[in-house]
Amino acid sequence: MNTAMKKNICLLATLFLFCGQIAFAQERPEIGPYVEAYSGPKLEEVWMLRIGARAANEVIIQIAGVDHEWNHSISKCSVKKDGATTSYVVLVNDKPHTLLVKKSHTGLELHLPNEKEVIPLTYNKELSLEGNREAFLTDYLRAQKVEK
Repeated sequence: MNTAMKKNICLLATLFLFCGQIAFAQERPEIGPYVEAYSGPKLEEVWMLRIGARAANEVIIQIAGVDHEWNHSISKCSVKKDGATTSYVVLVNDKPHTLLVKKSHTGLELHLPNEKEVIPLTYNKELSLEGNREAFLTDYLRAQKVEK
């Protein structure tokens, strides 16, 4: 293979890689301006970020620090408001499951699937400030590609 052909192959490979990055970047949905983080009494952490337009009422949520199959999982939830109560609902086996409940200003309650224990969570400013919106979205999008 001559030098000119090698250069052309390298150029084409770079072009395909660049185009793939542009396509991936264009697929990224709108996200909220910040990550909210909550913590529980036993090192539980819940990270939350709006995804899509505000009117869509959807968030992505990551749970960490729990002895459960959902540890470090990221799920998309719909947000349902009923007076002073806000519920975050995810589909589990095609059925709605209320994952989080926020009542007025009392913090959150985490309701993991197939668990009776409710885990109380409070807003954690320090964790929230550590949240990286773009990295969180990237992790979610990667997880979606793996599931498909």
